[in-house]
Amino acid sequence: MGHKVNPIILRIGYLNLWGSKWFSAKKYQEFLKQDIQIKEFLKKKLKDAAVAKIEIKRLQNNLEIDIFTSRPGVIIGRVGKGVEELRREILARFLGQVASKKEASNLNINVQEIPQPNLNAELMAQSIIADLEKRMLFRRVMKQALGRIQKSGAKGAKVMISGRLNGA
Repeated sequence: MGHKVNPIILRIGYLNLWGSKWFSAKKYQEFLKQDIQIKEFLKKKLKDAAVAKIEIKRLQNNLEIDIFTSRPGVIIGRVGKGVEELRREILARFLGQVASKKEASNLNINVQEIPQPNLNAELMAQSIIADLEKRMLFRRVMKQALGRIQKSGAKGAKVMISGRLNGA
């Protein structure tokens, strides 16, 4: 039996990038586990915000989280209250209780808007999933998704849906 290699690994460096940007020889396991937990928490918490990707950067004692989304207003909230609430939750859950304001200032959350969400594969997959969960017809969902992708200027796209469709 052959060993299967994740195709993303083959594309890292020239087509895809790492989801985290940091290096640590001593605390590698701890930081990696923390990154995975933070990403899972944010994806679950921001499910309705159409999050495409989350990047984590660590520089000395600073932690910077970049959230790429098509709806930044949902995350930011009124007068930035949403980002502050996220910041407090991440500090409390993953980084322990913060002793001083100086330590709390080491966490930055940046919300960046994706200019053309219909050209992002992750966001299109999320919209297709949402439509199927609303019990829409799968053929109509596929055709609408392809139409939106083509109107956005893509030269080509492939949509595959599998599983129990229409209750079959």
